[in-house]
Amino acid sequence: MQSVSEYLAEKYGESYKESMDIQCLFKEAVKRDHSIDQLEQMIKRLDYEVSASKDKSYLSTVPFTIYTSILTSITTVIVSFFTFFYSTANAFSNMAVSKDDDDKINPSELLIDITEGAEGIINMIIWTILIIFFSMIGLWIIIDKKHSNFYIRHHGYKLLLEEALLELEKERKSKFSQHHSI
Repeated sequence: MQSVSEYLAEKYGESYKESMDIQCLFKEAVKRDHSIDQLEQMIKRLDYEVSASKDKSYLSTVPFTIYTSILTSITTVIVSFFTFFYSTANAFSNMAVSKDDDDKINPSELLIDITEGAEGIINMIIWTILIIFFSMIGLWIIIDKKHSNFYIRHHGYKLLLEEALLELEKERKSKFSQHHSI
């Protein structure tokens, strides 16, 4: 089923975005092609579509909830892995240094080796968190833009239809009063 805004865009173009002259042409065409009842019906349907969209707006938070859960889980796993790496490296280095009776193991070199090994893990942590974070922002921008366009389109058409309806009613009253005054 085609929505009212899709019908209007297909038949008359997206005149709600255009200049006042184009919007006046739109209103004249709508008044010519539709009755007062049809205009009122289209306005009510536009209101319904906006209300239905607002009723479903809670669904737009679902992706962010999922992303937040994923970000939290991945961060927890990565930090745990990082902590495990350092704890294990520390335990092995302490054991190696304590068993080294010949002083062949230099503790500072051992620390440098452990730190260099951790660089890859730290980079992985940072990149994973950044990728998830920026994908969340990207998703938010896409959803926000889609909702904004939807509301701008529906409110724009509703305003133009209400103006056309008002003009049509005034024209009808004017014709009616002229007809009865004769």
